Amino acid sequence: NNDDIYKIDPNNVGLCVIINQKKFYLEPDDSFRLLLPLDLRPLDEREGTDKDKEKLKCTFEKFGFEILILENRTHLELIKDLENITSNKFSKKHSCLVVCILSHGIKDAVFGVNSIPVDICDIENIMYGKYSSNLIGKPKILIIQSCQGEPCQTVPEKSDLLVCCSTIPGYASIRSKSTGTWFIQALCDKLLTEANSKHFIDILTYVTRDISSKRWNKCMVPQFRSTLTKNLYL
Repeated sequence: NNDDIYKIDPNNVGLCVIINQKKFYLEPDDSFRLLLPLDLRPLDEREGTDKDKEKLKCTFEKFGFEILILENRTHLELIKDLENITSNKFSKKHSCLVVCILSHGIKDAVFGVNSIPVDICDIENIMYGKYSSNLIGKPKILIIQSCQGEPCQTVPEKSDLLVCCSTIPGYASIRSKSTGTWFIQALCDKLLTEANSKHFIDILTYVTRDISSKRWNKCMVPQFRSTLTKNLYL
């Protein structure tokens, strides 16, 4: 039933934005001092994140997405970039928006490279169509590769957004310096093998199953939450 499936134009599949946060420092502007980590230490460099960036780029290119990569953005640049992308770069012709953020994180937030957090709810509000009516009614996917702190807040009652987090609240996310993160690598692998017959939620379920069953000296379980109103096939 076509009413149960998002319409994806094969000639204009969509826009995939990859924000790769690798090298961090402490914001020197004293006006932001209260937003910095309590120990006033810059966050560690995210070695291995370039592997995830390249895997995401190759994966979504195979599905016909236009790719936009942003590197090492401060908390203000990250928000301004997304506002500009949704208002000026995502057009009526695009069928779907994917935003991938690879960074450090805490409860309900991801970090700018200046060690200042950005609320995930602010990112969600931009993606819902706050700055562009072109986003309304179209599927939007937010992929977050970061650690989490405490339990998540209530999901806003808005539609057509899928948020994919690499781990459940309260736990770290596993990243290899040589091969990238468990979550991004598994997600891309499953998209490449299953997207021809499965919709995105089913694929995420398989990713969660595979990662949660991995046996190492550490373990993790991804999490996703959805207000999609139809099935999404890439």
